[in-house]
Amino acid sequence: MLDPYSHQYKNNTFRADAMNINLIYYLYKNEVISWNQDRPIKLENINQTNNFIDGKSHDAMIDVEVTVELCKALKSYDSRTWDYLMNGFIKNIDISRLKKLSTINIGERSYPIGIYTDISLGYDSNCCCVAMCLGRHDEYKNQSLWMKIDYPHISEYLDVEDKAPRILKRKDGEPRFILPWDKSYDRVIGDDKRNNVSKNIEWLDKHADTLENFIIDVKGHTYEKIDKLDIDASIYDQGLFKNNEVHDISQFHDASIEGKIQIINSISNGRVHDLGLRILFRNYYDDRVTIKPQDKHQAWFKDDKPYENIKPDIVIYNKDHEILSIIDAKYMHEIKESQKYQIAFYLNHLKRSTGYAILPYERNRDHEISVPQQNISIKVRHVPIDEYLDILYSKIKPSREIKEEISSKLKE
Repeated sequence: MLDPYSHQYKNNTFRADAMNINLIYYLYKNEVISWNQDRPIKLENINQTNNFIDGKSHDAMIDVEVTVELCKALKSYDSRTWDYLMNGFIKNIDISRLKKLSTINIGERSYPIGIYTDISLGYDSNCCCVAMCLGRHDEYKNQSLWMKIDYPHISEYLDVEDKAPRILKRKDGEPRFILPWDKSYDRVIGDDKRNNVSKNIEWLDKHADTLENFIIDVKGHTYEKIDKLDIDASIYDQGLFKNNEVHDISQFHDASIEGKIQIINSISNGRVHDLGLRILFRNYYDDRVTIKPQDKHQAWFKDDKPYENIKPDIVIYNKDHEILSIIDAKYMHEIKESQKYQIAFYLNHLKRSTGYAILPYERNRDHEISVPQQNISIKVRHVPIDEYLDILYSKIKPSREIKEEISSKLKE
């Protein structure tokens, strides 16, 4: 439960992308370094061509050192451009620059237009295109939507059902840099694309209603919700932690183990409750025992050679690595003959006399099955696991009570 993005804003910090800066130098300050003809923006190719650092490509530290040397070269060549681009990663500056872009009139509305730079656009397009801003997304408020308009016949993408113009999604302060659409910058576009832009704007002006309907669909389109999304991935579904969540999280991290349990049982926020519960179960347990799920033991041999392992669901060891319990879960109403033999085999091989079979159907009576001649017994315990899970997630009963109930089942 830590903020994964605090390095981007805490203590007046921000994150900058060196390769986006490098792309602008490649397009407009091309003489700054030597460029490989094949994928010139790729860090490996930049290093090979300019001999920044000796070392193996894709080694993490080598890549860092190459990036540092590249940034030094870019800044020393033109510090004014460097400072301008670095400031583009500051959110309010980035937004203010977008507001200053020139606009085009289509129907009764005006739309910002600019030269959108992005390596993903491909080298065939010089990693840039002309795009117009359609506005901000209805739900993802920090996302602006840009439509590429420099290819021929945009009507073929807006007037048919099975096609759509390319939409570029951009977050504030994480620039794919957008430069003004004027003669100072449009040399990277080319005459053919400039002509396409003019013709497409003319067509869009005559079909403003078609464009507006398209914009409504694009701005309202959301990602499909994923059923049963794991709570660790909740940031993608519920967004960053809210202020009240941050307060609960801070208290949780500062508390003792007992305090953490009290906080989890008392807070109303569902996400923090579930994450905190997971942290407790994963990290805080009785250090006198070791629990190993699906613990493998060599049992079967074929022609005196190891053949197959046995894997009881749970094996519990004490601190001296002596087996305390063998537990196997069986999702069935009553334990079957084959399952009895399986658990008996586990017990015999691991030299234990008692094991547990855990069944989820709580209405059946707990009982014990024994083989006196072999001194083996199987204690069949019915645990209402579905009910327990409902209780854990609804917070009706403290998790400690549930642990004690399960523990008592295994001590009987």
